[in-house]
Formats: sequence, C-alpha cells, structure tokens
Amino acid sequence: MENEVEVTQTFYPKKFNWKGWAITAGTFVLFVVAYSTLLEWKAALMFSVFLFIHEMGHLVLCWRKKAMATPPIFIPFIGALIKIDPTKFTTVDEAEVGYGGPFWGSVAAAVGMLIWTLLPSHPEFLLWSSAFALALNFINLVPLRPLDGGRITQVISGWFRYLGLLVVLAVVIFVPANPALWLVVALIIYGQDENGLLFKGAATLLIGAAMVVMMSFAENPAKILWALPVFLGYLHLSTVSNIYKLWKFKNKLSQLEDEKKLTDIADWRNRADALLYGAQKPLPSVRVRLKWLAYYLLLAVMLLALMYWAFASIMAFLQQ
Repeated sequence: MENEVEVTQTFYPKKFNWKGWAITAGTFVLFVVAYSTLLEWKAALMFSVFLFIHEMGHLVLCWRKKAMATPPIFIPFIGALIKIDPTKFTTVDEAEVGYGGPFWGSVAAAVGMLIWTLLPSHPEFLLWSSAFALALNFINLVPLRPLDGGRITQVISGWFRYLGLLVVLAVVIFVPANPALWLVVALIIYGQDENGLLFKGAATLLIGAAMVVMMSFAENPAKILWALPVFLGYLHLSTVSNIYKLWKFKNKLSQLEDEKKLTDIADWRNRADALLYGAQKPLPSVRVRLKWLAYYLLLAVMLLALMYWAFASIMAFLQQ
C-alpha cells in the first residue's frame, strides 16, 4: 500500500536520493529481523524481497509518470509504503500506479513458487515466503483506500469503497481476533480521510462497534485488544468534531456570500466538500471503466489460483 502526502523533493531521476534509500535499507533490515521472530530468517528475507518488488512496482510507474515519490519505507508486521504526490494524477494514473504493486508482487511470488517446485530440494523457506507474499498481495486488493484495491477500483466507481468496508467488517466478525490483525484494520480505517470525513466517521463507528461486540462475546480476549476500539472511538469523536467545524465553515461562507464580502466562494466551498466527501476526480469513459474492472477481476482470480497452488503445496509438504 502507499500513502498520499505532499512531498517536497522528487526522486524522479534528477539525482539519486541517498538519504531516502538509506532509510529504505535500514527499515528493510528491521523488517527482516522482526519477521525472523515468526519465520525462518531465510523465509523472512525472501518475503521482504517480494514486498520490495511490490513497492518497486508502484515506484517505477511513478517515475514513468514523473510523479514525486519516495523510496519504500518498511514497517515491521504492517507492510511497506511509498509516499507520493498524486495531485496531477488522473483516476487512470492512480489506478495504474496502484495496480503495479500487486501485479509485480504476485509475479515475483509466482516465480518463487515455480522455483520451489522445480528444485529437487524443495526449500521450505521459499514455499512459506511465496505463500505469505501471495496472501499479502491478495489482501491488498480489498477495494478500500489506502489499500491498492481502493486505488484501482476508484477508476471504476466510488461505490466499491462500501464493498471494501463490508469486507473489513467481515474480517473483524468472522476471523479470530488477534492484536496484529486488528491493528492492521484500525490503520486501514485511520487512512479513510481520502474517502472523506463523512465516510471515515461512519467507518470508525461501524468497525469500532463491531470490535466491541466481538470482544464481548470472546472467551478470555487479550486485554490489549480493547485499545483498538477505544482508539477508533476517539478517532470517531475527532472526525465528528471536524465535520461539525466544516459545517459551520460552510454556513459562514454562505453568510459571506450573501453579504458579498468574499468573491471566491465556490473555490472554498469545493475545498470543504472535498474534505467532507473526498476528492472527486472525473471518471473516464464507460469503456475504460469496464477495462479496469476486467483488469481488477483478472488479477484477483490469478491471485486466488496462485494462493490455491501455494497452500495446497503447504498442506502436501506438512503431510510428508
């Protein structure tokens, strides 16, 4: 996944950003060390390489579009991101950059599975790292920003974000709760500013309430899990407060317009609406939207097939 922020320095090839790539190297090492506590160090290293290829799939497309972007930053047990400035991106540009990560990440993991199959020794670390990478790329296709699936499907229709929110809700309800999983869910909901404060307010309330309900019915839940619905509750109140401030601001704009004290009312009102409802970029033609729907479904089906191959191989390996 990548986070959209303003970036003051571009890394498109004017000069090599030593500081940025040093941060990439340092966080990469920390990421490998962190995952070495869960996996064999070789599997942790290979999984991190697959994730690096995923992020480079985004970054190379940013370079091709001459967009400002940082090298990847790895976050242990969470994933990795690049920071980009998409202000000049069309919806198609954003979809292309979003698609590059899971596509090339999936190709890399598929190559890993193929090598594991062909090698007589069938190295265990390659099987586990490829399977984890495929699962991560598939999760990233959930159609909700800031995940890549949200960036791809926004070129098709804004309604996909509601489907993505339902998927996240289903994960909270039906998947056994653990701190790492719920932390990822909370971070996804935290990043909903891109979809507008109204959507974020509803998402924080819905997911936070679902967490409280599931904690109430769980037997001996980890106490640390309560911190996450509390965090979402605080986030909901903060979002509601910002919505109220924007509502007052829009009323003030209407008053100034009536009194003819401000001329660029439309521009200010558009900015407020963008914060409330999310920035609405023009959608492409129906033909282009259908093409991207086909791309999205094709990638999802490809990943499902690769995951079936990977996890069937794991089951066969464990039964030996």
